[in-house]
Amino acid sequence: MRSLKHSDFHPKTWAERGMAVPFTTPELAFARLRRGQGGREFLLPNPSGGQGNYVLSWPAIRAMMPISMFDRLLYDLVEKQDVSTPLMMRTAELQVTATGISGPVAARKAREDIEEVQQYQLYTTFTLTLSLLKAANMPEPDLSVASLHSESVQRQIKAALLDLAASLQIQHDELHTRIEVLAALVSPLGLGSACEAGYLRQMAEEVGRLRDALREYSEMGLDDVSTLAEFEADTANLIHGLVTQKIGQIDIMMASLINFLTSWDTYSERLISSMLDLSWLLDGWGGPVRFHRAAQRSSREQQAELVVDLLPRLPIIPSAVRDGGGAQKMEALSVVQRRRVQPHTDWRSGVVDVEQVRRIEMSKASLSAAAPKN
Repeated sequence: MRSLKHSDFHPKTWAERGMAVPFTTPELAFARLRRGQGGREFLLPNPSGGQGNYVLSWPAIRAMMPISMFDRLLYDLVEKQDVSTPLMMRTAELQVTATGISGPVAARKAREDIEEVQQYQLYTTFTLTLSLLKAANMPEPDLSVASLHSESVQRQIKAALLDLAASLQIQHDELHTRIEVLAALVSPLGLGSACEAGYLRQMAEEVGRLRDALREYSEMGLDDVSTLAEFEADTANLIHGLVTQKIGQIDIMMASLINFLTSWDTYSERLISSMLDLSWLLDGWGGPVRFHRAAQRSSREQQAELVVDLLPRLPIIPSAVRDGGGAQKMEALSVVQRRRVQPHTDWRSGVVDVEQVRRIEMSKASLSAAAPKN
């Protein structure tokens, strides 16, 4: 185990920062996984609450502390599937939750999400096929998603794609493979022309709504947290702007389907790179979005509490990703996160330490009983 001081650590790249790991053990609440020279390693904020981060080998997680059963299963799955991207980590999290380790309600929701991912990829394949035939000025089969598996519809699709492959001078099997691969690559985002948005596009919209809510909090004069809310809004705005720009680039790329399929090597590599960038930009934002969605309240005191609680959950942004306007503010994020801790609250998890509160109240009661009566 080694310690990195803040001045030495602020990450320059996504690979250096590592990806968020959805551990449930409080001490691992802000753990990030990355690949170091000696293999996988993870970073933890200084356990004392001070500056700096600890870098430990990935296998040390089990040796250094007791961890939850969920975390044990997730650890094993990360190892087994060689998880190396944020989208792979989300899949692993859903698979572990679907086992029922977090309860039947969470398991049912996870299974629904997994099924939705599979159905959305099918929907994307369907939409791509229609868009491709339309772009090539070829007759489009009269299709619906519900009838996509029927034999008659399959024959219509095959005949249309045979004609298209001949016109593009691509083998039919190769054209079919490229469409399937393209659908798998782009389905986490979804097509810009699709009626339903994919997971990453929905996440981008959620970050935008979080930014807008924080802007409102910063303008409400919430005691001493208005500046903090503005800082958080700036962080969300920076990410939202970068994500929107990246999505726009991908949508433009996908608008030229004929060029994409005929210049496959060039465009597929470009799409893979763009989708990876997009997933890294949104990595770690699911937590703040869910936290804000579940904790929206009406009173000023509760809104101020939300602003404070949200800060430790904001992901660090690598210096190579930030633009000039936001660089100075983003540089201070990890320092500010360490200094906003509420009374009687575990700085690692943001949860009130009930045992500590109980001891304090018992001490107050004892002092009150011992005080001289007038």
